[in-house]
Amino acid sequence: MLGGSGVAVPAAAAFTHLVDPNQRNVVLPVVSRSGNTLTVKAPPSAAVAPPGPYLLFVNKQTPKGLQPSASKQVFLGIGALEAQAKAGRTKAKAKHHARKHHPARRSHR
Repeated sequence: MLGGSGVAVPAAAAFTHLVDPNQRNVVLPVVSRSGNTLTVKAPPSAAVAPPGPYLLFVNKQTPKGLQPSASKQVFLGIGALEAQAKAGRTKAKAKHHARKHHPARRSHR
């Protein structure tokens, strides 16, 4: 039986910055347990957990307090990132199409 008493997903750190304004630790409530499987509730919105990489930890209650598991990298909100990327590609394609079929007019003096 998996002894998880909580699940946390801290955002992956930005190694290029001394201070990372995006650093956060989101605690995900456990909804159900079955054997070695925990089901957790997703973050309520992208304002709480913006799309991107996170480290997933399952915390186990011990006499000395919570003990985190080894982490597993997960990606939250990837559907939103994929939609954003697709919209960007569509916009770039339309801009290229407009330039190709409607070249800018040059004035000759």
